Amino acid sequence: MSGPQARAGRSLGRALVDYDDVLDVDQLPRQATSDRLGVRHGYAAHIGAGLWFFFDALLPALAFGRAARMSVQCSSYDVRRAADQVRHHAGRGDVRTLYVTGANLDRAPGEKQQLQRWADGIDPTSAYWHGPTT
Repeated sequence: MSGPQARAGRSLGRALVDYDDVLDVDQLPRQATSDRLGVRHGYAAHIGAGLWFFFDALLPALAFGRAARMSVQCSSYDVRRAADQVRHHAGRGDVRTLYVTGANLDRAPGEKQQLQRWADGIDPTSAYWHGPTT
């Protein structure tokens, strides 16, 4: 920003998790938890040109992808099954890989009902989504 609307401010850093690699695979790696390896299954929302975000549950990923697409900065999105892997390497630190598989899960029949279920699972006192019990 320049000109009369420019103002000083502090950087808030990058707005996404950087993956060292994003791989399209036939089968997700097995879930794992150890000192050197963590793999958890969930869903990834892909927005715009190469931005990927991992979610533990499908409904928040669908809501995120749909909302992102409504932004003027996002020209496309999709949501797929995924695995978030973190490997610890001595000297390099943590290396993150996102594995995605299968067909797009977004824009399917019943999406509006799915988004309503997502809204029903919101707890305003928590940063986490909890699926509705009904």
